[in-house]
Amino acid sequence: SNLSMEHYFRTVAERDFAHEPDIKQREALAEQQLIRAFLDTNEGLFLEIGANDPVLNSQTYHLEQIGWKGFLVEPIPELCTDLSAMRPHSTVIECACGAPDAPDTAEFQVAEESGKSTLSSSFLDNRVKVKSTLTVNVRTVDSILTEHLHGSLTFVSVDVEGAQLDVFKGFTLQKWQPNLILLEDNLLDLDTHRL
Repeated sequence: SNLSMEHYFRTVAERDFAHEPDIKQREALAEQQLIRAFLDTNEGLFLEIGANDPVLNSQTYHLEQIGWKGFLVEPIPELCTDLSAMRPHSTVIECACGAPDAPDTAEFQVAEESGKSTLSSSFLDNRVKVKSTLTVNVRTVDSILTEHLHGSLTFVSVDVEGAQLDVFKGFTLQKWQPNLILLEDNLLDLDTHRL
């Protein structure tokens, strides 16, 4: 029991990052520390689906800083430009991820706070202001990895604002076998976990 509490991100946040005044930032730093401790290597390949900002709230920037390389999947063109400029050790792939039976393009809701943007309009919270709608390319994770991955996949982060079930329908975990998956899921249902 004590061991598990030592690895609980809020415990780590208070113990190791008390100097950080913002609680969300403390918890993000703790989560990153736990990811690095679990993976326990200074090199590997990551896949970040829903990369968004190159640095702010990035789940993989801290890994790239210690020598990792990877793939950043993001459908918003302006963010892809920023990612390409600021993340030189990663390959940027401009698309959204979906299920194998999804059309090749889809309408993507771009929120004023870009991290809340989504393919899943039913997931949009009434507090989220939609700035624009884009038509974006949609690919499966399997197709992206088949094209780009040479080596084994170590870490996957999926933050797609409610579209995660479709992402995993197009991601054959048995084939790629990442060591760790970090998934944002607001648990509106358990469908993704069952899959």
